[in-house]
Amino acid sequence: MRFYAHAKINWTLEITGVNGPWHVLDMIMDSVSLCDVLDITPTDDGKIVVANIADVANMRDNLVFRAADALQKHTGTNMGAVISMEKNIPSGAGMAGGSSDAAATLRALNQLWNTNVPDEEMAELALSIGSDVPYCYFAGRKRAKGRGEILSPCGGDRCYHLVLAMGEGNLPTGSVFKKCDEFGIANHPDNDRIAKALEAGDFATLYMLLPTANVMQPAAQELCADVNDTLAVLSCVGAKAVFMTGSGAACVGLFETEEDAKAADEALEGKVFWHTYAYTV
Repeated sequence: MRFYAHAKINWTLEITGVNGPWHVLDMIMDSVSLCDVLDITPTDDGKIVVANIADVANMRDNLVFRAADALQKHTGTNMGAVISMEKNIPSGAGMAGGSSDAAATLRALNQLWNTNVPDEEMAELALSIGSDVPYCYFAGRKRAKGRGEILSPCGGDRCYHLVLAMGEGNLPTGSVFKKCDEFGIANHPDNDRIAKALEAGDFATLYMLLPTANVMQPAAQELCADVNDTLAVLSCVGAKAVFMTGSGAACVGLFETEEDAKAADEALEGKVFWHTYAYTV
């Protein structure tokens, strides 16, 4: 069967503290139409195979394998699966591609294996795989706190039209957090006000607040010149608000209409390494 793993964007990303090895976060995240495609066939031999990965050691490090293995061990099922992936979400982008693949795997195999693990229990299992996996499991527009696992709906369900773009450089999340700690935080996002603006379709407020709503963006810009370049190019093709998602290196341009966003996406040809039109889902 075929399943879809949607990318996420951060409308906002705030760091509110540190809890042991983890940064404590307060974010507004959203699912977008860009997605990886997973084809999953259940088997009765107990083996888990990620078909795109030839090396067994690398396969066991893959988040999709880890998700399937975790669910298998958690439930004690004798079922296995063959999983193949079509990757469309770039790596090192801050769009939770691997986490979304893992979340889709959990949801798919819970159905295909008839293991019937309830959502509350699945959220704990998802967190054991990665901080973004619980959000990706539930998806949609959510306020995410803690490591990202404390989720609540926010910002309504209005559709927004976006262009996603990044240069050739990617950014290791740990390096961006470290640089952010060195820099400190100059501007804190107003999550409550941005949530209200998203719900109301208040573009004027979004244009004003979103460019400084990710506290990791200055650190990422220091580490990767591609972030600065991509933000500038998105502005040049007509985006009224440009901002980085997650720990980077992907950036987002916000447009009021689908036509404007698609025209901007076409205008980016040859200007950045990767780009695509997407909309919130």
